[in-house]
Amino acid sequence: MAKEKKDQPAQINFDGKSYKIDDLTETQREAASQVMHNQNHCNDLNNKIRTNLFLAEQLNESYGLFKKKLDQSKVELRELLK
Repeated sequence: MAKEKKDQPAQINFDGKSYKIDDLTETQREAASQVMHNQNHCNDLNNKIRTNLFLAEQLNESYGLFKKKLDQSKVELRELLK
């Protein structure tokens, strides 16, 4: 039978140090929770920024293609209207 891991106490890592959550005061826990909450927002926003930069690149390339097609179709229409 596989050796079972003993349950480790919940910990947080902050500034290169590990802290057992059970050893923190309520105020410290709330502050740590706020840090994690803000970090999650920052991570999410960074992901959205990267995604939107990628989408902007796609849109710019697509716009360039359709602008070229528009210019070509105008030339063709001018020729047909002569």
